[in-house]
Amino acid sequence: MMDVQVKGLSELGEALKMFGDEIGAKHLKAAAFACADVIKEDAITRAPVLKEIDDRRIAGALRDAIAVFKRPSPNAETVHYAVGIRRIKINAKIKRVLKTLNLKAARGSGGDVFYGHLMEFGYHDHAGKWHEGTRFMTKAFEAKKNAALEAFSLRLSQGVVSAVLASYRGK
Repeated sequence: MMDVQVKGLSELGEALKMFGDEIGAKHLKAAAFACADVIKEDAITRAPVLKEIDDRRIAGALRDAIAVFKRPSPNAETVHYAVGIRRIKINAKIKRVLKTLNLKAARGSGGDVFYGHLMEFGYHDHAGKWHEGTRFMTKAFEAKKNAALEAFSLRLSQGVVSAVLASYRGK
């Protein structure tokens, strides 16, 4: 996971604080999510997809598991969003239904992408051979970090405008 600190947008943050904590926090969260969403969309396009179909894995499961997560923050003024790979847990009841329907994916991981970090960073197989990672998440971050910051500032400035209009309307 990579941390990005945005500097130079303090004026927008101060403008949002004038409207109270609830409104400011709402627009800050929306801006941070917009920033993370830009990187998520690029990571989805770069994610490796299963080339050979087998009984244990589902094609596109890694791509479909990329999501934006809200992380706990140390204080109310900080918002943390991360782009990562969602773990899919299939409970016993769903596995039983899949086996009843004779779906082969129920035998293996069934869509759980526990191997996502291996595809990103690389791994040694059982024979000791090194398989280089594709670094699809890192490449997505590097390619879209400026666009993500633009999305952040645009969404935050829209938040200031909407807060000003709401205050004029008395809401």
